[in-house]
Amino acid sequence: MTLGERIQELRKARGLSQEGLGDLLGVSRQAISKWESDITIPEVDKLIAISRRFEVSVGYLLGVEDNKPIPEQQPAPELTERELTAVEAIVNRYLEQLEQTRPKPTPQPRRWKWAAVVLAVLLVISWSSISKLNKRIGQLSDQTQNVQNQVIGVENTVSDQINSLTGRLEKLLEAQNHLLSEWDCTLTDYIPGEKAVFSLSARPKEYVTGMSAEFRAEHSASESVSVPAQWNGRTFTAQMDVPLWDDPAFSILLDDGQSRKSQPMETSPVYMLKSDFGLHVPSMGSQTVTCRLTRQEELILDKQVNFELEAHTPGKFNRELLRPIRLTVLMHYGTQLLLRRELNPRDWVAEDGWGHWDVDVSGTYQVQGEEDLVVEVLITDNFGQQNTWTITNKDIKYE
Repeated sequence: MTLGERIQELRKARGLSQEGLGDLLGVSRQAISKWESDITIPEVDKLIAISRRFEVSVGYLLGVEDNKPIPEQQPAPELTERELTAVEAIVNRYLEQLEQTRPKPTPQPRRWKWAAVVLAVLLVISWSSISKLNKRIGQLSDQTQNVQNQVIGVENTVSDQINSLTGRLEKLLEAQNHLLSEWDCTLTDYIPGEKAVFSLSARPKEYVTGMSAEFRAEHSASESVSVPAQWNGRTFTAQMDVPLWDDPAFSILLDDGQSRKSQPMETSPVYMLKSDFGLHVPSMGSQTVTCRLTRQEELILDKQVNFELEAHTPGKFNRELLRPIRLTVLMHYGTQLLLRRELNPRDWVAEDGWGHWDVDVSGTYQVQGEEDLVVEVLITDNFGQQNTWTITNKDIKYE
């Protein structure tokens, strides 16, 4: 078998096309075709690259030894200029002889010619030198990547600093252009289902004798309320009834007799007057020891359900207003209702607006089919609001 035939055999065994192998070695498809047709032979560095790619020795490729792993060589000195010239001369002489004997080369002379090339290569090529070169190239690649990462890090840092400075500048300009030196919007009363009462105050940076003001709260372009402000010699103040809107926007309108200017009054915290009133379950879970379905369609449970309940009121205002009056635990298996249990809300701590319950739903239940197990907690508060919280158990073992 010739060198070209061995290259073709190894390429096909790896499922590579001539073009694919050429891409791996950095040569054209035509070069691979000429190698496999024994029209030309690979250069020494390509021969070494082929042996490494297919994990065979150069001697095996040239047909002078069996297919064995490439032996590890001892470190050798770098090639001298004279040795490199000798290698080039040997390869050139072989190529000249190959051209003279074509198109009908005899197998035996070709074998000796390949052997001569192998001997020349083994005499002057240092595997350790090539390994050192590859290692050095890898180190340079790593260093280049590190430099690139450092450049990217510097760019990100500079970008963050620019964004930070831009934000600070915008806030500084906004503060300089603000019409007020101080202001406050405080929730002072909350009537569930009806309204919230806010205490508003604002001090203008520049007060003109006779200046008047009006506080405004808006929910949308079509929903707003306003109230005139009173000047106490230092600030404008007012009490305002606000509908139960989520995140109302407050502002003040200042009139100095010559111009009317409006200034937004940001609030902290954000007041969710409608949606932030009710009983919520911040934590709900279950502990299951057994949850399996027998062949007789009996669902066997050893299961504990636990949940916490908290009162949510806008701005944490007067949580004692809100409390549970009914707690119901329902357990469903698909569409089948397996359990309904009423809980006693006595564990509710009114002054903290908090409570915790543990429910044992263990037992054996007659069911049909293979479904998910769902546990629901239905909560009704003293204002008639209802919430539902759910746990689904999909880890049922079927026997």
